[in-house]
Order: sequence, then structure tokens, then C-alpha cells
Amino acid sequence: MNCNIHDDPLYSLVEWDTALIGKNVFQIHYSKDVDHNTWKAIDEKIRNFNTFFSFVKISADSIRDIRLFESLGYRFAENQLKVELKKNANPIKNPFSRHLRLEKINPTEEESVAEIIEIIDQIDFPDRYSNDELFGEEIAKIRYKNWIKNSVTDTSYDLFRYKNIADNQTVGIYLAKREENEVYLALLGICKSFQNRGLGIILLQEILKYYQDENYSNYYSYISSVNNSALNLHSYFGFRVTDSTIVLHKRYL
Repeated sequence: MNCNIHDDPLYSLVEWDTALIGKNVFQIHYSKDVDHNTWKAIDEKIRNFNTFFSFVKISADSIRDIRLFESLGYRFAENQLKVELKKNANPIKNPFSRHLRLEKINPTEEESVAEIIEIIDQIDFPDRYSNDELFGEEIAKIRYKNWIKNSVTDTSYDLFRYKNIADNQTVGIYLAKREENEVYLALLGICKSFQNRGLGIILLQEILKYYQDENYSNYYSYISSVNNSALNLHSYFGFRVTDSTIVLHKRYL
């Protein structure tokens, strides 16, 4: 890892991913006002920092600039969709209410947090890392585990588990962040052995109800275009796509 890197308005070292992967990872900060030659120079500069890979996020309607970065060797990773709900969802009947219960995790309960982190291995999270052959599922899961670890030190995050009342077994997890006037729905996961039973719908309903009781009515999330199940789930509750961003990756090493 190069310790003499200075961030620039047009790029920055992504410390979180760099620490996880053990190699330099950069984000390019796209601006439509920057010309091709400048981006080419930035790309070469980043390469000289012994960089593993870099990524850039570009508005989906900026086709010319997407093509520009592709000419520099960047390739499509995902279409990152922002979805929003500006009202409380209509309640649905929970057929599992006698058997399953939503439980908020106390961040000081280290055993409970550790259990949630281990459960990440039992959940599939289709995203730009897990679906990119340059990285694969292992790095994706490490990133999510680290997200959970970091969340317990941030009081604006809430970590939940959905558990079987009979044996206390966790069947799903949820991570959300309370903001001033809305809730960021960060991460939903159902363990593989409990998938395809409609539990994702029930868990999201429980989360929306929880925050409705906390006087929230606005919610948003970011969903990868490769995650059809998450898109369908949020659409079911009336979420609408409000923004679309193309993410491009380039690997150097």
C-alpha cells in the first residue's frame, strides 16, 4: 500500500476497501466538465500508485462519458438504482407472526453482533463485487461483514435480526440508518435455508412498521440492477426508482 498518496478533487483513495483487500483502491470523482485528456492523465496517475483497481460512478444518461471511460479500459459493473418510498406502506398479513419475531440488536452485545457477522456467509448479496469475476463472492462478503462491524459504533444505525421464536435461530438480518427526515434501508438478507418462502416481504414489512412507529414515513435504498429479487421486493411496497448511476471498474494488477 502506498502511504504517500494525496487525494485530488478528481480521485481519492478508498481507505475502507484498501484496508479490506490489502491493495490500493481508488474512486474517480466524475464531473461532466472534465475533458478526455484530463481523465486519461488521472487514470495514468492512479496506475502509478500501484493500484489494484479503481471505479467511477456516472449518471446513466451521460452516455458519452460512459463511452469515454470504457475507452480507457473501464468496464460496466452495475447500474446502481436509488429507490424511494415517500409514504408508509400498506400493512400485509404476516403468516409467520406466531413463529418469527423482529429483534433489535444491542450493539454492546458482542456475541449477538458476532453471530450476525457470521450469518453473512449464509446469505447471497448480488452486487457489483459478487458478480464481477475480478473479485467474486469472497470480497463481497468481507465488505458486508465490515459494514456490520462499523455500524455498531455509529449510533444512527440499527441492526436487527429476524428469529425463530421456538429455537432462537436467526433466519434473516436487516441494517438500517436513521437520518433527519428519512431512513436509509441499507441491507436485507435472508439465510439460504429459509429463502423462497416470502420472508423477505415480511421482514421488510416489519422494518417499515418499526420506523413508522418511530414517526418516519420516508425511506430510500440503493439496489444493484443485478439484484432482481431486491428490486421486485421494494417495488411490491411501492418504492420507485428515482436515480440511476452506472458504476464502472478497472483493474490494474
